[in-house]
Amino acid sequence: VDDALRDAMGKLKGRLLAGVIVSLGVRRDEKAVEPLAKLLVDADPDVAQAAARALGKIGTSAAAKALEGALAAVPAANMPALCEGIFRAAESLAAKGRREDAIAIYDRLRGLQSAPHQVRTGAVRGAILTRGKDGPALLQEYLRSEDYLLFAAAVRTAQEMPGREVAKV
Repeated sequence: VDDALRDAMGKLKGRLLAGVIVSLGVRRDEKAVEPLAKLLVDADPDVAQAAARALGKIGTSAAAKALEGALAAVPAANMPALCEGIFRAAESLAAKGRREDAIAIYDRLRGLQSAPHQVRTGAVRGAILTRGKDGPALLQEYLRSEDYLLFAAAVRTAQEMPGREVAKV
């Protein structure tokens, strides 16, 4: 099935292509990473956004790198889908025990000044939670932030964190 879906990517356009891309993401086809990465810059926003989300669902290091590589050139209309894909990839990497890779992704996103505020606040949350026992130090930094949105993200994140260390912060 995966072979047939990858083959179909070269023969379809528009919504049909987007549907195939979604299916590849649902199936988490790692062999589709390279052709999907090429579609991140497709002129059709439906195709580019589907590719971003599919790569996020695949969630490998290669998929995350492809997504991050597209950040500089992504049109504003596709930025939310691209960042959604990056978040999904980071979550997948963390779940697979690749915390350092996930933290690196979150750290890049939270430092990306051009990103929409929901991306930066989501990255703050991910960076704090993924750090585990080292999260409270970063939490403390954002609880002192003068940027209200980042401060609010830290407050909400603190509510998800157990332990006395968090209460002390």
